[in-house]
Amino acid sequence: MKNHENTELVTYYSEDEEKCEHPREKVPPLPDFFLDLYKVKPKQGNEPEFHEGRTRTYPHVTGGWPSHIYIDLMPNEKLQILLKKIQESFRIEGIEFKSLVENDLGMPLPLHISLSRSLMLGSDIINEFKNTIKTKVIFESFNIKFSNIAIFKNEDTSRTFLVLIIETGKEILRTILQTVDSIVKKYGCQTFYEENKNSKFHVSIAWCLSHTIIHKTIINRLNNEYSGLLSIHKLHVNQVKIKIGNTIHSVSSI
Repeated sequence: MKNHENTELVTYYSEDEEKCEHPREKVPPLPDFFLDLYKVKPKQGNEPEFHEGRTRTYPHVTGGWPSHIYIDLMPNEKLQILLKKIQESFRIEGIEFKSLVENDLGMPLPLHISLSRSLMLGSDIINEFKNTIKTKVIFESFNIKFSNIAIFKNEDTSRTFLVLIIETGKEILRTILQTVDSIVKKYGCQTFYEENKNSKFHVSIAWCLSHTIIHKTIINRLNNEYSGLLSIHKLHVNQVKIKIGNTIHSVSSI
């Protein structure tokens, strides 16, 4: 992964201006909703070369709205550094992952916990679906912690994901998922873990194409090195996100 270099804006003064001797105030962080505005990338062709070898898992349906239910998690600076170290350890082993922790400019990205598959909803039901999620998904804010590193494949096995398994908070996540599942089934869609009831809650931090071979011995060794460090980091959850088309809605905790 690329190292992130801090840059500062250069300020120019006219002859009539005097430089301020007061220390600069720290810029406040952007609000959560601002991050949602830039989550949708420009549309590109379906050819794999436009998507670093990825293929579309679900075909586009004319008149359908691609939708997704998930939770956003923004790692703090210390956790971001740790996640970069983990990916660097894989790189040393000759395994190149594409980062999901930061973008191509080195800016940090939120991680997410999926609570649904990629859904395709008809135009006639999207508002009802959104309102049902907002009404039925009720939860108190909670914290999550990670236990270990794992390797998962996507549904069509075209990509391999480097993930962090969630330990603390998984029972609350299971309760939220049960509510989401009941709503998703009502609208004729498959539930998230329908084909694999033993799947674990996780966040993906990187991916590669599935032809990459990753031996279990590497995973075990890196877990011995990093699992203890991962377990001390805590992330707070107070929103569930609903993405329908290019629009993102939020369900806040009570």
